[in-house]
Amino acid sequence: MDFLKGIGGKIAGGVVALLVIVAAIAFWQAGPEGRDAFFDNGGKILAWSLVTLLAPWALFFVVVWVARQDSNGAGVALVGGLTGLELLGLWWMFDFEVGGGVAIGFFAVAALFAAAYNALACDFVADRLVG
Repeated sequence: MDFLKGIGGKIAGGVVALLVIVAAIAFWQAGPEGRDAFFDNGGKILAWSLVTLLAPWALFFVVVWVARQDSNGAGVALVGGLTGLELLGLWWMFDFEVGGGVAIGFFAVAALFAAAYNALACDFVADRLVG
């Protein structure tokens, strides 16, 4: 809470506000093709994010089974496999094309996000259901 009240929070808030303003101006100045691409890609990213957020919870029975194996290797395989399938789905949504620096950067950030989230969510599910 102290971070949000201090100078760091004010700087972070200013940076976020600046980014929102820049994005709004860029969107406003984009032509019809740019806006269509924004909504098309934004919808794909939103759908992938929802699938990624729900997958560990929907597969709780697999998480419990792996947790009962009491093996770190099995846990790593579960998180790695789940993350790999999610990234394959993202790649499929963009027609198996990742071109350009921004797209490659987004894909790398998505991979890190999915791996970290899957590890945390699977660990939480295993702790709650296995004990």
